[in-house]
Amino acid sequence: MRNYSESIRFNVQTSAQNGATTTQFESDRVLMLMLAGVSRYLTLCGVETLPLRMERHVANATAVANFLSTHPAVAWVSHASQPSSPYHKRVEQYCPAGAGAVFTIGLHGGT
Repeated sequence: MRNYSESIRFNVQTSAQNGATTTQFESDRVLMLMLAGVSRYLTLCGVETLPLRMERHVANATAVANFLSTHPAVAWVSHASQPSSPYHKRVEQYCPAGAGAVFTIGLHGGT
């Protein structure tokens, strides 16, 4: 593999012969070859810990949203895990691990 475009071409040929799994493996291999040593290490550490970090993000966001929904200074909380959310049923159906880590709030007396 001389350069990035040849690597991509190799991956496409592999995909036609062996399927998408091989393509993903080759893409990851090409990415790792192009990164410097420390960048490669940090990328691999980030990928390895991503499921745990996402699980914690979702759990923390849900806990904070639940707490804020009962706080007297908060007028409303918009998080799909809340039963009042219009997306609550879809989250239960499509996202069994949780609704994500982003939510918004409105305060009493705010504009």
